[in-house]
Amino acid sequence: MGRRHGTRAENQLSQNRPAPSAPGCGRSVLAWIYSIREAQLREAATAMLGFPEALEALRSLGDKAVHLGYAVSAEDPPYHFQLFLDVNLTAVVACLAMAPADS
Repeated sequence: MGRRHGTRAENQLSQNRPAPSAPGCGRSVLAWIYSIREAQLREAATAMLGFPEALEALRSLGDKAVHLGYAVSAEDPPYHFQLFLDVNLTAVVACLAMAPADS
């Protein structure tokens, strides 16, 4: 199977540009969304890294805006990483990872 084409966010990050973020999408909303995602992954017995810590970090920071970044860089074992960046794009405020669906 060949390498799939990168998503829009992957392409922007590879060009050192931030992925677009949804205006008004605060960290507490993202914590809620990713807590549901964690439950889905757990039910599917998908390997995960850092979900509890990332969710706690997002919840603790309230409703401030956040940028999302996505990177696929780990090869062994393969993981998809989701980065949560501060509004100034100067710090990672949270990070989580999951094994790809086909692993």
